[in-house]
Amino acid sequence: MGCCQSTESDQISNTLMVQFASNQSIQTKSGLRDQITKREWIMKYGYPTTDNLFQYEGHILAYSNFFKCPLWVCEGLTKDMLDKKSIDRGQRRFEKVDLIPVMFQSNYNDYKVKNIDRGHMAAAGNHHYSEQALSDTFFLNNICAQTRNVNRSIWKELENHVRKLVGQHGTVHVITGPLFCTTTKYLEIQMLGKNKVAMPTHFFKALCWAGSMEGYIIPNEDTVSGEIEQYKVGTICEIEKVAGFRIFEKAQATREE
Repeated sequence: MGCCQSTESDQISNTLMVQFASNQSIQTKSGLRDQITKREWIMKYGYPTTDNLFQYEGHILAYSNFFKCPLWVCEGLTKDMLDKKSIDRGQRRFEKVDLIPVMFQSNYNDYKVKNIDRGHMAAAGNHHYSEQALSDTFFLNNICAQTRNVNRSIWKELENHVRKLVGQHGTVHVITGPLFCTTTKYLEIQMLGKNKVAMPTHFFKALCWAGSMEGYIIPNEDTVSGEIEQYKVGTICEIEKVAGFRIFEKAQATREE
């Protein structure tokens, strides 16, 4: 993977180091866009946070050195992207990210725990339009420890729901990530493997399109069942209050504080 770095200041601080993971461009209804414009398009509704960002062909994420997983991952999805399924997933390997210092990395073996999957935040199924974009979703900074039951049932259903919305509306922006919640005075976090990878208590997915938003919070538990509508939140603010950052702050959509 060829990597480069930039200190471009558009939309973000002059001092922010954005770590580019590919130099691909994107085809949208407006035509071929260069890399900077592509970043603006994916993040058109604002950055939830501006530290430790990584840009890939089809997604941008913020990585937590402490939790050793992404804080959030943003995708801009179009119907044209999803209709083009030219690349097969195949038997791809999860890869570490060399730009992350070793002390803050996870590795493949950290997730070898009973009933735990390596859960994609930017869904591999959204990026079959490009070899690079699909491969990028298998970097470990896009992965969270997810219970097998959640990953292979309700989460898969939610990802399919996102793709259905893209088919209906043409373009949908998606922000996905882990949550660490508690109903008691203290927050206990299970840490996995030699590198102490944090096990989220919940996951969120927030969607924005054409002046509309919807969001979901799903417990990361083996006992989760039912339909995705059961996990739909009343407003995006419910996710923000737990996550600790704003989501789609620049969107011209109704939001309740």
